[in-house]
Amino acid sequence: MTLSPEQLVGSLDSLTLQAFEAFCEDISSMFGNTAECTPDSTGQAALSELKREFKKLAAVNRVQTKGLMDGSFQILLDQAGLFVLAGVFVMLPEKRVLETIRGGTLKDADYINDAIKEVGNLLVGSWDRIFREELKGHKHFKQTDTFVGSIWDDPEAHIGLAAEQRCRYVICRMKVDDFPEFKCAAVFPDTLFEDQDDPAQPEQPEAQTETARTSESARIEPDRPAAKTDPTDTTDEAEHATSENAQPVSDDASSNDTEPTERSETTMQTAAEDAGPGPVAKAIEQLTRQNADMPENSAESTRHNLPPLTAAEIMNPAVLWLEPEDTVEETLAQMQRHNVGYVLIGRDGRIEGLVSRSDLAAAISPYLRPIFAHWRRPVDDATMKIRIKWFMSRTVHTIGSDASLTKIMHTMMQHSVRGLPVMDANGAILGLVTVYDVFAALLNCTGL
Repeated sequence: MTLSPEQLVGSLDSLTLQAFEAFCEDISSMFGNTAECTPDSTGQAALSELKREFKKLAAVNRVQTKGLMDGSFQILLDQAGLFVLAGVFVMLPEKRVLETIRGGTLKDADYINDAIKEVGNLLVGSWDRIFREELKGHKHFKQTDTFVGSIWDDPEAHIGLAAEQRCRYVICRMKVDDFPEFKCAAVFPDTLFEDQDDPAQPEQPEAQTETARTSESARIEPDRPAAKTDPTDTTDEAEHATSENAQPVSDDASSNDTEPTERSETTMQTAAEDAGPGPVAKAIEQLTRQNADMPENSAESTRHNLPPLTAAEIMNPAVLWLEPEDTVEETLAQMQRHNVGYVLIGRDGRIEGLVSRSDLAAAISPYLRPIFAHWRRPVDDATMKIRIKWFMSRTVHTIGSDASLTKIMHTMMQHSVRGLPVMDANGAILGLVTVYDVFAALLNCTGL
């Protein structure tokens, strides 16, 4: 028997909770997390009444529904929800997720735009399964759009609902692992419950409706085997790649088997290449600040004693390039194969990010070390399948090919980095200068 509009509205509260609970079960089975959902509130009001609950950033998935309900409705995640769930999907460090929960910006959300869409894919899939099982006459749900940002400056343009639109809303609370609790909601406009004899809203063209990949893309599979590595080998010697021991890098160093996608290359900015000035940075700082402590004549004499070398003369031209879609496992294997401590991430010679061994070691589980293999968990192995674009540092400091040793040292000290890509006047990457190249030049100058 077909439900009346009143009966349909009455069933949505329990169906919504069941659908969110099914989503929690799905992410628990996929990622090994603990996730639970509890009811918060329900009501019938204008969309604007939800502003208090979703006043900051929100992720809004617009869902097209066919069958007993014809039209579209919205599934919302508040700011904490979008950052927690996206962070779980790409296994971001807990500290970084907590930072964005408290003070995340739209730029931070842009960095994980792909992950937010994948969350929406899985969310809609979980909903569709529950509604198929529990609601007779339901045909299917399809995610047609994902909006991330502030809804309220123009909700009709952003999420397809006017602020004054009357809706049935169901708000739930969700908690994942030890992260703070967040709110999620479903918003069903009254137009969904009008007499089905009325003309149904036309289905959007297929080309416009398919805006996100299926939830299976959250499970990243390697396209080819990579050499086994010790991913936490992070000594300074591992990052010391000079032209004497670095092999020339061929074009096949990048992963050509990665599935082509038209996905946003934006990700959350990871920790800087070095968390703070360590012994190497302090040594550079001491060298470069000596001039300020010396009398003018002495400083001038010191500058004359430095070798008149440029970045182009001391750099290592054999740089390793990988693509953003390559995995952590592939990156570590290539770094070991070519004996380098740094990898440039980009396409067609256009740099998009930089990764060092220490970047990776700071982000992945210590149980990936062979010595701890007995305690390794499935989630630790899964880390190796994450795309390297989620780990790379997007703020890449470069140096000109004609930069002097003094300029190189000042730049390294200023930004607390140990490696600088060398760029020509046209923006092409020529090589990489590390602190070890600088030290080698200074030692050669003194004859040691």
